[in-house]
Amino acid sequence: MASKSKKRPGGPRGASRAHGEVKPSQMKTSTKVIVIVFAVIMAASMMLPSFVSIFANQAQGTEDSSADADASTSDSGSTDASSSADADAGAGESSDASLDGVPENLRSTAGKYAPTVSSLEAKLSSDPNNLAALLNLAQDYMSWGYTSLKSSTTDEETSYSTGLLQKAVGYYDRYLALNDSSAAKVDRALCEFYAGSADAAQADLEKVTAEDAGYGPAWANLGMLYEYAGDTDKASEAYQKAVDADPDDEYGAKTFANQRLIQIKASSTASSGSTGSDSASVPSTSEQGLSDALSSKSGIGF
Repeated sequence: MASKSKKRPGGPRGASRAHGEVKPSQMKTSTKVIVIVFAVIMAASMMLPSFVSIFANQAQGTEDSSADADASTSDSGSTDASSSADADAGAGESSDASLDGVPENLRSTAGKYAPTVSSLEAKLSSDPNNLAALLNLAQDYMSWGYTSLKSSTTDEETSYSTGLLQKAVGYYDRYLALNDSSAAKVDRALCEFYAGSADAAQADLEKVTAEDAGYGPAWANLGMLYEYAGDTDKASEAYQKAVDADPDDEYGAKTFANQRLIQIKASSTASSGSTGSDSASVPSTSEQGLSDALSSKSGIGF
């Protein structure tokens, strides 16, 4: 008999939904904590390097032996210094403006992602079909939303974090409209899941596995959602298909799925009054996740 204990998956990285946009999450704090615990390793794997633009201002001057020229150069230096100070002040104001509406507790995280996102969105405004920018934005918003969700302690913070995940879904939709990708669909589904729409995420992953049965991470993630829902029979079937679809462990799906299969069996044995010899060495889903390394598997160079 399948175990009915709910476990929160986290790790492997969704099919484009036919049922509309993700609604803001209304998760209770205890439910949100479960979501977070089951995805710690996956979140770390999604984080992309920030794009930092460095501008160097070079001062130009000419040498002159006359006192008037020296005075002029001195005045010019003062003017440059004043302009530089004004520019720095303007940059500070701009940085503060980018944090408008961000809950105080989440401002530190926003400061790490906002510059990158702003730069990519500016690039996208002049090139709306730039696949690399669309995918980077989707991933950055997913990572930003998930990271913020981990730190959220109030309804306001949770709602803000969910909004970031919804933006990620929007960019995944735009990317998928131009380039079909099972990896991007899986990540899209996980955005729905973290935002509190587990049913929608499950339906989307079922669609991905139906369309691309050979993509191991989709099966591994679907298995986690089944396990989270308490259906260990379906979870075990999905995990076995993940093993079969990823025989060389290219995505890590085989290893992850085998670990979950051992854990499910051990839990079932333990609930029957026996001790599973393998259970001690196998991490639970709260400690082990799977990353499909989307940035290197999508076929797009950055």
